[in-house]
Amino acid sequence: MEWFYLFMRRGCLWLGIFCLICGLLPVVTHGIWKSEGIWALLLASCYFLLVRQQPLWNRVFGKHWRWMEGTLYLLTAAGLVLVLLLSGMMVRYALFHRAPEGTQTTLVVLGCKISGDRPTIMLRQRLDSAYQALVENPELKCVVSGGQGADERYPESQVMQRYLVEKGIAPERIAQESVSSNTRENLLYSMEIIKARGWPETVTLVTNGYHQCRAALIAQKLGISCYNRYAPTSFYLAPAYVVREYLGILHLWLFE
Repeated sequence: MEWFYLFMRRGCLWLGIFCLICGLLPVVTHGIWKSEGIWALLLASCYFLLVRQQPLWNRVFGKHWRWMEGTLYLLTAAGLVLVLLLSGMMVRYALFHRAPEGTQTTLVVLGCKISGDRPTIMLRQRLDSAYQALVENPELKCVVSGGQGADERYPESQVMQRYLVEKGIAPERIAQESVSSNTRENLLYSMEIIKARGWPETVTLVTNGYHQCRAALIAQKLGISCYNRYAPTSFYLAPAYVVREYLGILHLWLFE
């Protein structure tokens, strides 16, 4: 079994390096400190300590360390299998859950944090994807969905609508949903607006690729017929947000 321990130690070392990169990229590129990045840095530290301090753990735990180390490696392997499963689902919903040609839908652009009176890079990517769809289909209607956070000066939907109008989309094609505070509320309150206006009740969710799986799963739980439209995510921000989505999907499965 020595080969197993050697293989897993090397694997955990590379996993620690990956977690370190994931935690540092948002900070180095945009100065963004998020809880997901902090957890990634803590996880990286744990893996480095696990791999590089074998003599210490042997002294502390004695003969029990061997089976404790093996248990940690097995849990890590099980976690990686789960990550691969979730990643496959996220790719499927991001790239292969588009509305068939000719399907009448309403766009719902899910909100994201704003900066002052402008969208942040993540929200701008969603809005640019929505803009492209609205230009391609002049009959398409759109709900921009997002309330006002405690640290935001305006409702996200107000900033979102202004961004699309400035790019040339007619205001009457855009409805604002400005009271929601999470994805579930985004969908519930947007559907109320869609029904009140008589727009198509099958929706196309516009959000970043990492978020589309969880958004679609929530919509399905709410009985909303939906498709997805992909919005890209900057590579240096994606890892931390993807980790959050893993946890979000697990929470959705287990508790909602």
